Amino acid sequence: MDSMKPATADVLSALIGLNHLLNSGFKALRCQP
Repeated sequence: MDSMKPATADVLSALIGLNHLLNSGFKALRCQP
């Protein structure tokens, strides 16, 4: 199970990064006239 911990952390960090990018993109689109 210990070998799975780093992989889980990488997946979580990747998901957080993708979520941040998506949120930034939606905000940019909403700001467009």
